[in-house]
Amino acid sequence: MTVMDTVVEVSREKLLHSLYEAAELEHNLMCTYLYAAFSLKDGDDDGVTAEEGEALRRWRHAIVAVAVEEMGHLTAVWNITSSIGGAPHFGRTNFPIEPGFLPAGVVVKLAPFSHAALQHFVYLERPEGSD
Repeated sequence: MTVMDTVVEVSREKLLHSLYEAAELEHNLMCTYLYAAFSLKDGDDDGVTAEEGEALRRWRHAIVAVAVEEMGHLTAVWNITSSIGGAPHFGRTNFPIEPGFLPAGVVVKLAPFSHAALQHFVYLERPEGSD
């Protein structure tokens, strides 16, 4: 093996590590969005008015749409992983996921939809560099 082969292999391993980390993040976020979406009440049986039920359906649809986007991101990550010879896999711990497992100290936990959950989603999806 030449020095160049070693450099390429090290770079490939770093890339694969970053892709596996990205996949874990996308998968975890997808799960949190789906959990929150399906925690919303459904309608009359849950003691909400028809108007409230319609608003809840719109919210659920919007949150599920974000989860589907995360699924698309996960697909892209796995496609890139496969294209460089890696094999998709998941290795995350059970929820909640404490700081340090994911990049930037991100905490991921399953929580029903609430103001706090919504603020957490806004924090997670904020543009890079914003508070």
